[in-house]
Amino acid sequence: MPRELSLFLLIIFSNSTGCVIPQFLNPLSTKDDSIIDERLVGHWAPIEIDENGVQSQTTPDDVFGQYIVLGRHSEQKEAMIAAQTKLTSDGKVDHESRIGIATRLDDQYYIAWKLHPKERNHDDKSMLTNTTYTVTTYTLQNNDTLLTIFMLDHEHIIEAVKEGRLSGVIEEEVVIRKGKEKTEIKNVIIESSTAELREYFTKFGSVAFNRTEPSYYRKVVK
Repeated sequence: MPRELSLFLLIIFSNSTGCVIPQFLNPLSTKDDSIIDERLVGHWAPIEIDENGVQSQTTPDDVFGQYIVLGRHSEQKEAMIAAQTKLTSDGKVDHESRIGIATRLDDQYYIAWKLHPKERNHDDKSMLTNTTYTVTTYTLQNNDTLLTIFMLDHEHIIEAVKEGRLSGVIEEEVVIRKGKEKTEIKNVIIESSTAELREYFTKFGSVAFNRTEPSYYRKVVK
């Protein structure tokens, strides 16, 4: 699994388990209770931190793909946006952006990121017109200059649906691997309401994310 968020480590598939990213039909906040976290506004560079706490700059595959810009969305007043422009070694310019809804629950901070249509592995094409989200949690340290982002623990969320702690649908399909039939999860759709999600993450936020492989960013420009 790559440690660099390259914007958007927001789609992570586990090829060994066939696990796909859970898609939430609702964010963790409405327009009335979402937040704009001003501490996130600025330019961020992906870094690595070793076991001794030593920080080092990551080396991106492209020439100038090291910065991610975070700030307010210009049109959606309740939303934030992350953007990255890359100039590759062969002279091509690529631009990515992703819209997120930020939430504070007690002393924990979350962002529900809108997924792009191509990231939704769904046979029902009508689903592609709906907005779905993935959720990250984050912390800020060193006078708000060190950003740590944690991705969902997909297995935790899937188990929460199976056990009824979250409302949702798990779509499975039978595939043939090495001549043997195997059932794999194709889609995980979380249908819980915003209020239910707020209650869930308030209670289980400490265990609902992968805390062992965070992504780190250092603020370089306010």
